Formats: sequence, structure tokens, C-alpha cells
Amino acid sequence: MPRTITTRDGHRHRGRVLAVGHRHTAVRIHTDLGLAPVLVPLRFIESVDPLQSAARP
Repeated sequence: MPRTITTRDGHRHRGRVLAVGHRHTAVRIHTDLGLAPVLVPLRFIESVDPLQSAARP
């Protein structure tokens, strides 16, 4: 399911959470070139919410 991922600095990204580990989360983020897999440390994620229409890649 598409999600809005908000990082601690307030940036919002549209994407899908692929997996959650002890210290990192694997997500697939929407970019101008398509979908890109990204490994994000959990400490940088503020929240993960259902997709919001105002979110930007």
C-alpha cells in the first residue's frame, strides 16, 4: 500500500515500505525517474502514514 514517509527534518516522500529491520527500513520511493529502492535508518523516520495527496517525491 502506498505510504507517505515523513523524515525528522520534515520532508515527505511517497513510497512503499518493503521491509523493517532492527535499525533500518527498506522503502521504494517515487522519484522523477520512477521507483528507487532506499535503505533508511529508523532514527530518521518521524512517521509513516497512508498516502496523502499533498506529498511530493
